[in-house]
Amino acid sequence: MEIQFPDSDQLIMDGCRRLTGPSLVWDKTGAILDIIVNNKDMDVVLDCWYRQLNWLLPKIDWQQPSLAHRRFENGFNFLIAAPLDQLYSATLVLETAWYFTSCELLDTKVNQPEALVDAIQVSINTEANPAIPALQKAANINKVDFLFDDDAVSVGHGEGSLCWPVEQIPPASQVDWQSVHNLPVALITGTNGKSTSVRILDGIAKAAGHVSGVTSTDFVRVGDDVLDEGDYSGPGGARLLLRDKRLQVPFLEVARGGILRRGLPLRCAKAALVTNVARDHLGEYGINTLEALTEVKFVVARGLTADGVLVVNADNASTRDYMNTLEQPPQLCWFSLDKKHHLIQQQIKEQKACCFTDAGQIVYFDGGMEQIVCAIDDIPMTMSGAALHNVRNALGAVGVASA
Repeated sequence: MEIQFPDSDQLIMDGCRRLTGPSLVWDKTGAILDIIVNNKDMDVVLDCWYRQLNWLLPKIDWQQPSLAHRRFENGFNFLIAAPLDQLYSATLVLETAWYFTSCELLDTKVNQPEALVDAIQVSINTEANPAIPALQKAANINKVDFLFDDDAVSVGHGEGSLCWPVEQIPPASQVDWQSVHNLPVALITGTNGKSTSVRILDGIAKAAGHVSGVTSTDFVRVGDDVLDEGDYSGPGGARLLLRDKRLQVPFLEVARGGILRRGLPLRCAKAALVTNVARDHLGEYGINTLEALTEVKFVVARGLTADGVLVVNADNASTRDYMNTLEQPPQLCWFSLDKKHHLIQQQIKEQKACCFTDAGQIVYFDGGMEQIVCAIDDIPMTMSGAALHNVRNALGAVGVASA
């Protein structure tokens, strides 16, 4: 049943979509609704939203829902958690609740409220596929990744993966869990240098004799085989790559848009790189400031394993400022052009990983000793060290590859 939202420039529904992985607000799956508010009291809008949602949820028997919101300068992101086999229904819940909210705030009659509630219940019953959460639970017990989309589900990564159509998911007891395992995945994000970094890492892995794979804004590739061309810097590209049985070492470019639209592609990365953060694509999805954009980029830290390493640019003010706000940061590997940078010196003093340049060399410190990786002049893209941005890209790649 199509919802006819009131036409108003005061309350604008800017989009509603499924969240399949960790996102800016939380690490749950579910749905998110973007709302723009003009010339309305934000507190009144928020109060009305929760009243209408709390009225609606018991009618569809949505038990103990996890709800959240994020307030930004001119609107809200509203979120509801849901299992993977109820994501479309979750978007319908949010849209219906917003319809009731906007009608109340704009003093507009609600059309056929009972029919709208019934439509949600039909969606819940139609979408339900108990095999999906059952296999997801089994994957968690076996400590392997679980990937899901409309057409297929898979466990593990690459050469250690198994994949099935959603209509043919086997019972967990019939899965050969001994053959399933994760790969050491790296997530690469930032404003500039993402695609360059995944290409460097791809080259490093190939030189080490591994079958490497990358996702990027240009293509998905395993070894020398391009699986598809286009912007694959979101979860869809990650799933395409991670289900390829040839794959041994994956490097995933993770763009701002993919994080905000769907969340991270996975929850078990061995390393994550934030190259830098600068003003870019502000004003979308409620991200209106550099500080908010920085938060989005650092969502990649939510995808790290407990022993995963976050590789961060010490020469970028935005990344430094954000890290200063964290009470318990993950395991870090700072990188800088300057060995004397206070964050590099702090890492060395505390016997923690870092990467820097010294006397024309790329140097990696593993917490115990320094290792000269190569001369900067031997890296063609640095133009003998003149292209400082590519020197930093090389440093970040060394940090990720070492992790």
